[in-house]
Amino acid sequence: MASQDHSAGTQAAQAYKDFIDQAVETACKPGFYGHWVSTNGRLPVGRDILSKPRKENERFNRFVESLDTDQRLYVAQLLSKERQEAIHEVLANIEWLITADGFGLTKNGMELDTEIYWDITHDFAGRLAGQRWPDEPGEGKAMVRWVENPQTNDD
Repeated sequence: MASQDHSAGTQAAQAYKDFIDQAVETACKPGFYGHWVSTNGRLPVGRDILSKPRKENERFNRFVESLDTDQRLYVAQLLSKERQEAIHEVLANIEWLITADGFGLTKNGMELDTEIYWDITHDFAGRLAGQRWPDEPGEGKAMVRWVENPQTNDD
């Protein structure tokens, strides 16, 4: 019986890590608008995913088209950073729902422990920063050491 509990715990931990790593992978991909700015030098002007006209993009295109290639890449990078922040905010909201309102994450009926390493937002930030997963649950606080104790260069 203890072996089954350990196996389920290991599967739940792996499912949680997969969830966070998928969020990081998504955050690192160029977003829709960033992709359009960097590859096409403008935003799409057709219809959005809700079939609403993208008339506001015409206004943004006047700005984007006034930029040179390097400036457009900077705008695309800025949009990518905003994408990462937006995903972080969604995860923070999920974390709040779990903490305050009794929500939970499950996969195939298996409840995921969202505090097995640290917590959703810190695990996401650590992985986004390139930190490896800890070898053991509970070692996650080391992943975000840079958040709590930022290195400063006072030279």
